Amino acid sequence: MTGIAKTYAGARPVPALRECDLRVERGDYVAIMGPSGSGKSTLLNLLGLLDEPTGGEYLLDGQPTAGLSESRRCDVRAYLIGFVFQSFHLVSYRSAVENVETGVLYQNVPRRARAIEVLERVGLADRMWATPNEMSGGERQRVAVARALVRRPALVLCDEPTGNLDTQSGNQVLDLLDELNADGMTIIVITHDLAVGDRARRIVEIRDGIVHRGIPDVVSP
Repeated sequence: MTGIAKTYAGARPVPALRECDLRVERGDYVAIMGPSGSGKSTLLNLLGLLDEPTGGEYLLDGQPTAGLSESRRCDVRAYLIGFVFQSFHLVSYRSAVENVETGVLYQNVPRRARAIEVLERVGLADRMWATPNEMSGGERQRVAVARALVRRPALVLCDEPTGNLDTQSGNQVLDLLDELNADGMTIIVITHDLAVGDRARRIVEIRDGIVHRGIPDVVSP
């Protein structure tokens, strides 16, 4: 990312990001930290192609993202990026394996086999037929991680992944992210928790929409 900016339009335009530079290498593990309202979530949305910047350049895997059609942006998200959110976003009446299958709902792949494979990977082999209502918070978040992994992404974006968890459950999720990164997966975590940030290989600080520690140019999963 080079000179990335995001301003929300309105009677009084609100600048959320101000000419941010950020470089993430393939296989990196980066924590983006800052107080509420600093621009962390806006930056995550831009990294995940959930929103578009109003200035600057974003290269993903070496390719420019400006001007991509919404259809193409959806394709890139489906095949390159996995998302893990604080609030899990699971379907309450579906089993764990059915929730994970939604991660590849529109891909021509063996969905059930892949879902079972990743649930075993995250330690939920004996819970795959349970619904979220029958699970602990830590188990739900591991299902959410499995849903991100089922598409075999190059880049996983996590938004406060331990925010709704107790310390023990949170550490289990962080241990899992450590393992995934050790296997070569690129991980970016948005957090305000220093204990979470300390797990990453490096920390990028953002305050008032400005990145204070980052290396300019490109995000490459």
